[in-house]
Amino acid sequence: MSFTRRTAVLLLLAVLTPVCTLATAEDAQEQPPGKTQIPLWIFDAQVRAAAPGIETIITLTDEQKAKLQVIYDQVFSAPTLQSTQKVLLDQKATPEERQEASSVIQTARNWFAKRCNAEVFTPEQLELIRKVYAAYAQVQAEVRREVAAMITRGLAGRLDDILSPEQKAAMAKARADLKAAVKAAAKAQEQSAQQQPDETPQ
Repeated sequence: MSFTRRTAVLLLLAVLTPVCTLATAEDAQEQPPGKTQIPLWIFDAQVRAAAPGIETIITLTDEQKAKLQVIYDQVFSAPTLQSTQKVLLDQKATPEERQEASSVIQTARNWFAKRCNAEVFTPEQLELIRKVYAAYAQVQAEVRREVAAMITRGLAGRLDDILSPEQKAAMAKARADLKAAVKAAAKAQEQSAQQQPDETPQ
């Protein structure tokens, strides 16, 4: 299997997360006949969709590409994994067969990632990948909070037009009761913790 620039990109794996792109039918058709290529990426699909071209920020030397090729062949060229990948591409496979095949592939991917971290990527490359994932996680958390707040405000406005005064009062009371119950539970837990004997050895 020749090692082209495109193949180098496909062979890279997510370093911090186990989420990787499974081959599609179109991907399989682009591979040499007789052997199924398992495409693996540095960043998962969500990161690549949010930042197209992000995988190009990691530039591999010829030595790194050679090491990557060796590791890939050692991990993924086994006949068992090749047949397992074909199960995922088989539309007639049962959900149970697909789940089992996914588990086998994921185990191989995790092992591939571990070896790449130890044998291929430089500390600087690993740090850059970590920073990208950290930035994505931060943005994702911020967006989720904003969306949750928007839904709360939007639904409150819609309910204001739908509910009767009595229904609104009932909801307000339920919210107040819930808030009080949560506050009471937190206070009880705090008191219980304070009453626990100090078991620190003297």
